[in-house]
Amino acid sequence: MLSTNIDTFKKNMNSFINQVIDHSETIIINKNEKNVVIISQDEYNLLTTNFKNQDIYSFNDKELINIKQALEDIDNNRVFSAEDEKKVMEEWFLEEEK
Repeated sequence: MLSTNIDTFKKNMNSFINQVIDHSETIIINKNEKNVVIISQDEYNLLTTNFKNQDIYSFNDKELINIKQALEDIDNNRVFSAEDEKKVMEEWFLEEEK
């Protein structure tokens, strides 16, 4: 697991994304005391599979709604690949710099 701030991530985005893609590294990015986590699609799929196998009574209503929506998104191919996410993040960072 790697942790970095937003400025360092921006400067080294390709390197960080390659770590996720090539080595299944987890990246935690801090911006304004909040965090974003980047994981590989394989790791994401594993997490969602584990959620599918959880006892549904161990989650509160909001968590169940979010999990159900995420699983529907996966089933309907409404997910981003690491490369797609990289493009979105690059566009977002360009907007932030304006």
